[in-house]
Amino acid sequence: MAYTRYSRNCDWYIFWAMSAAGCREDELLAVWRAPQLGHGPTFDYSVVKDMVSRSDFTAVPRREASDDELFRRVFSEFLKDVDQEWS
Repeated sequence: MAYTRYSRNCDWYIFWAMSAAGCREDELLAVWRAPQLGHGPTFDYSVVKDMVSRSDFTAVPRREASDDELFRRVFSEFLKDVDQEWS
């Protein structure tokens, strides 16, 4: 599931990566930044939850402070979706 897609207004492609997760903590969020689409980091549920709870997104490569509100919103949505999937 894509939460953001690269466009003229967004440099990020962020999506729930397919995985063979055995539990919610194994679910992965991919965070790619243009122009290097096609590869980028993935973060598991626990790491995303920690970033959101601390409001610290510095683990995301090429992140700028202006991206933090987008990350907060999108990462929180991912956590909510995973929680619903596993409840």
